[in-house]
Amino acid sequence: MSNLLFSDHKVKLRIALIFLFVSALLGLTLRMMHAGIISVNFKHILHTHSHVVLLGWLYNAVFIIIQFFIFKRTDKALNIIFWLSQITFLGMMFSFPFQGYGFASITFSTLYLFCSYGLVFYLFRYSKTLENKNVATLLKWGGIYLVLSSFGPFSLGFIMAKGLAETFWFKLSIYWFLHFLYNGFFALAIFGYILSKFESNQAQKVITRLMVASVIPLYALSVLWLNPNESVYGVAFLGSVFQLIALVLLLKQKSIKLIFTNKTLRIVLYMSVISYGLKTVFQLLSVHPEIQIFLTQTVSYSVIGFIHLVMLGFFTLIVFTIWIEEGMMKMTAVLKIGLAILILGIILSEILLFGQSLVVFYELNGIPNFFKALLYSSALMPVGIGLLVWSEFASKK
Repeated sequence: MSNLLFSDHKVKLRIALIFLFVSALLGLTLRMMHAGIISVNFKHILHTHSHVVLLGWLYNAVFIIIQFFIFKRTDKALNIIFWLSQITFLGMMFSFPFQGYGFASITFSTLYLFCSYGLVFYLFRYSKTLENKNVATLLKWGGIYLVLSSFGPFSLGFIMAKGLAETFWFKLSIYWFLHFLYNGFFALAIFGYILSKFESNQAQKVITRLMVASVIPLYALSVLWLNPNESVYGVAFLGSVFQLIALVLLLKQKSIKLIFTNKTLRIVLYMSVISYGLKTVFQLLSVHPEIQIFLTQTVSYSVIGFIHLVMLGFFTLIVFTIWIEEGMMKMTAVLKIGLAILILGIILSEILLFGQSLVVFYELNGIPNFFKALLYSSALMPVGIGLLVWSEFASKK
């Protein structure tokens, strides 16, 4: 890899890491508010946290994986799209805390959407050059779902103008954006990277088709809390089964163990695979009406726990696994400690969130000092991520 290429992706990596660290601090701020330590506008900080982690961290992380490890290109156009996107992310990061969904934040959010369309253009253009057609298919459909995700934010302007911000339409628009972004674009890009590491076969073709086909019906999971027609439950079940079968087929591929060679790194990989496995199982279970009752009554804990399981347990850990395996980050002692602390924080937070869900649902005695315990476990994450940032900036190019 040339010095120019190495320098380019190192800069982008460090920007993504800084956004991750900021998002962890924002998450800790939310925990401090729950614990009664500080008092600021909760919704504004929540919106800031979600946009920074989804776009500043995960979108950037996936962008890096696509550009450098799937396409392996340093095109000026891709770099321009990346840097323009950073302006929009910074704009959102500094506007959401003060106004929530206001003129500035909506403007920067809209500008990001147009930047994402530029990425989609190159997803289609460069996918034609890939030898593995399954990877090309995943990236093209990932681009389609990235465009579909933008329909959610675009609809918010109409919803708010019509005075529907407090109705279910507002939530459904947010869920639409989240779903097609992470179940569509992020997931298909990650699976595309994994499939790019070995030659195409019939099983991988089936995996590709199942992953692509699962995305649209899986959105039905986001509307089950409205108690829709039984057919909607059937659609959600179908999407859940598709993803579960795709995961099983992928894990049965004998060559998958050859992708990640470092023994320490495999621990992180196993944690991400377990998280994704739990995600698919939880999706399947949530189709049951009684489980929907449980989720509705415990939404502040169970749903947040599920989102963190996916964003932190799966996506964040698999990104670090890929970056380290590809040599973007050095496996230093500080990095190992940082990963261990981050994983510990994730595990403890998940136990507390899902544990509190059970406590609330069954009307049991609450977990002693729950919000303080959640605060302390959440504090491990910025500490762990901070060590990862330190390790990265301390390493030589």
